[in-house]
Amino acid sequence: MTFEEIVSAVRPAVPKTDAANAEAIARAHVNKAIRRIGRLDDVYFNKVWDTFTLTSGTSSYDLGEDVLKKYDVFYISRLWDTSTRRNPIEIVGIDDFNSKSRGMSSSGWPLWGTVHSKDATLEVYPIPDADYTVGTYLKTKVTSLDDIGDAFHDIIIDCAVLSLRALTDSQIAFKMANDGINDAQASSRTKWRGNQFSIQRHLAGTSTTGPDSQNLGGD
Repeated sequence: MTFEEIVSAVRPAVPKTDAANAEAIARAHVNKAIRRIGRLDDVYFNKVWDTFTLTSGTSSYDLGEDVLKKYDVFYISRLWDTSTRRNPIEIVGIDDFNSKSRGMSSSGWPLWGTVHSKDATLEVYPIPDADYTVGTYLKTKVTSLDDIGDAFHDIIIDCAVLSLRALTDSQIAFKMANDGINDAQASSRTKWRGNQFSIQRHLAGTSTTGPDSQNLGGD
């Protein structure tokens, strides 16, 4: 399906109250669905297996601008040794990585790695003591329908429609709540006016010589 066909399938779900803007609203929710599906971790269309070499004596590796533009490098969680069954290299946060490697200079099979966003590099520790070929899953950045497989087009439609229904339900709930608040305020004002009227009647009918006005303390 094309993007326009998906929008056409979603448009009937736009509330009638928004009919004048149905096209724009449908497009917005389709794009929202595409972004949401693009954030999924375990789907075939946005995971690519790739390998590269860790070089003996080198701890830092340039990921390259092309990789950063096409892939979400922060999705990398492990690097697997492709030749043996060594434990995978765990990718951790920068602070955690620094605490593990601070003041250390050991070499061997790396146990940890981290991604530096500022200079687009991958750093590993311990420092490799040989050349190792490692592999990892790279997650592609989903920016448009072209980045998603055809099998997910129906899911995009369902996701967009559900999003619209949730929005409609929220609007109804808000209106009901707002109506309830208005009703409560009106009821409160009515009660206050009723009480005010009762007090005024009571004061108007109170005798100045009645028991409440007498000096009970005597002369």
